[in-house]
Amino acid sequence: MDLGLQAVLSAIGIYGAYQTGEKKLTGWLLSILYQILWIVYALFTGQYLFILVCLVYVWVYAKAYRSWREDATHQQGSHEAMEAAIQVSVRDPAGTSAHI
Repeated sequence: MDLGLQAVLSAIGIYGAYQTGEKKLTGWLLSILYQILWIVYALFTGQYLFILVCLVYVWVYAKAYRSWREDATHQQGSHEAMEAAIQVSVRDPAGTSAHI
């Protein structure tokens, strides 16, 4: 494989992994794109077992993304419930009430 192509594929993979660690959608998308590029490479070189490995990686990335989204949605709901529970009424010296 051409050294330039290896460098480009490696850069995509590394950046995708970094973005995934930062919990950004681009990380999961780049990581899946990275595997698709490796599938194309495997087709051209006749390394068909490598395609299976890439498909497993795509499945893992997709499952991890779905899990992350569910956790993010759950945490957002928890924060809203916590904020509602924390609000308390306070009376100032003039006798008016305010919510904090």
